[in-house]
Amino acid sequence: MINIAPRIYFIVARKKNVAAVFRRGPSKWTQILKWDLDRDQMEAGQWFKGRIYERCSDISPNGQLLVYKASKYTLRQSASSYTNCWIAVSKLPKLTARTLWPQEHTWGGGGIFVSDKELYIDGSLRHHPQHPPQGLSVSNASTSPNQGAILSKLGLRGWQRSNCKIPALKGVSRLALDQKELRRSYHLIWARHGKGSEAITEFFIGHKDHYLPLPADTQWADVDHKGRLILAVGSWLYATKNFENINLKKARKIADLNQYQPPE
Repeated sequence: MINIAPRIYFIVARKKNVAAVFRRGPSKWTQILKWDLDRDQMEAGQWFKGRIYERCSDISPNGQLLVYKASKYTLRQSASSYTNCWIAVSKLPKLTARTLWPQEHTWGGGGIFVSDKELYIDGSLRHHPQHPPQGLSVSNASTSPNQGAILSKLGLRGWQRSNCKIPALKGVSRLALDQKELRRSYHLIWARHGKGSEAITEFFIGHKDHYLPLPADTQWADVDHKGRLILAVGSWLYATKNFENINLKKARKIADLNQYQPPE
């Protein structure tokens, strides 16, 4: 039997050394996990059969709450008051909604925590009668005077647009680069190029226009509060402080997410 790597994405809390990990696969199933980055321990959360839009999700700066956007298209779901699409707040790594806002469609940017108690929603603010906001100040992102910054989750997480020169990407069209500062003047570079189904994502690390690629099957990379580079490569999560030479054989192996499988 061939093990196919799940799709992995994670979000590091801005003030706590905790990450929310989104593990998707098979395609109709997503699991949320909590990664304690100080102890490198994983806490497995709930499975969800449907679609969770991880790039429209966020965790509170203290790492306790998760805001996520999800959809599920079944006749029973369509007939319910929850609708086919919703934005919800839960306690990481669970998905049980403390607060829930039904949405009419999957457009929009989901939610983002400005602080532990302040949340912006890019969508309808009409909450479900059984799931009112609890202890949160909730506003619509489109009415914020800082709308651009609010909708740019990556900016709040320390990513900035980059104009670095990477020889391996010379001549590439439709190129977008973002960078995040590491220790000792090193930068983590997130490169996207191409369009639609042919779009390619690559990661590089280096400094002073000398950048080396991360492994080709790197799905996501970031920096934790201990200054480590943390990566999702294939089905594995890794952590390393060695920026000069990314050797996964010497990196700390955290977990193989293929060990987690949906209930059916």
